[in-house]
Amino acid sequence: MQLNEKNIFLLDGIGAALSACFTGLILIRYSLFLGINISTLQNLALLPSAYAIYSLSCYFFISKTKPWMLLTIIGANLFYCLISLFLILFRERITWRGQLLLSTEIVVVLLVVLLEFNIYRKIKPQQ
Repeated sequence: MQLNEKNIFLLDGIGAALSACFTGLILIRYSLFLGINISTLQNLALLPSAYAIYSLSCYFFISKTKPWMLLTIIGANLFYCLISLFLILFRERITWRGQLLLSTEIVVVLLVVLLEFNIYRKIKPQQ
């Protein structure tokens, strides 16, 4: 399947839903192992939950993708990366396992952002 301005939202939405479930439901069992509070993990899971709703709504309910729709999810994903980076750098009790987990997630999200940005460049209005 070739990624385009429509199905990139499906990819992003499924990824965000998986991230929300993983962070908010599974990782809370390992909060001590990761050095991240349960409440922090649950709050962190709220972002990909919202992103999943947005992206899947764009995929299922919008017939023509507008460039600003892609910019919105690109910005949201970058914000999520910044929050994760903040946790890595400034949480005193985070373990190396927690740092590795969040770093890996940042890399994956940045790869998705790169895909989204390439699609945005193809559909943005010419100036």
